[in-house]
Amino acid sequence: MERAINPILDVLPGSVTVNGREYLLDTDFRLYFSYHRLLEYNDMNDEEKRFRAIRIFFPVNDIYDNDIDELYEILKIYFNKCEKAKAQGNEPKHFDLMIDSGRIFAAFLQVYGLDLRPGKARLDLWTFLDLLEGLPTGTKLSEVIELRGRSTKDLKDARQITALKKLQHYYRVEDDGLIET
Repeated sequence: MERAINPILDVLPGSVTVNGREYLLDTDFRLYFSYHRLLEYNDMNDEEKRFRAIRIFFPVNDIYDNDIDELYEILKIYFNKCEKAKAQGNEPKHFDLMIDSGRIFAAFLQVYGLDLRPGKARLDLWTFLDLLEGLPTGTKLSEVIELRGRSTKDLKDARQITALKKLQHYYRVEDDGLIET
């Protein structure tokens, strides 16, 4: 039975074993950003992206070919903090890790006093995700997410509707995480 990770009681995994071989897992939250940047590359096929993703999180010289698929499945479970992945509906996205990275940086500095730049705060991925989820309202990030999801149906004034649509267009998130220009 799968169970959610308790951040107070459970220890973040530092390694995984696949086919009798132990692979050290680098848990630095910045690697999650590197992984998402990798997904944006259009000049690589999915197989190469999967292999490079594994190399990001498992910094070893020898990764055996017959371990790649299982290591990638382990990464997907790790990204979800050992919880089942939530089904993605057809709703528009209101948040994108890469597009919102500057606002994430500002919110962490504003709320937690954490400078997320390299060489500053040292956070593992699960702590980062918990803190990200726990950000309160009152940050630029929360304002932009709220703005992206705001409906125009309660607005009566055409100028307000137009202004909201312009702001939503400016801060939009495309399905693939990239904004077309």
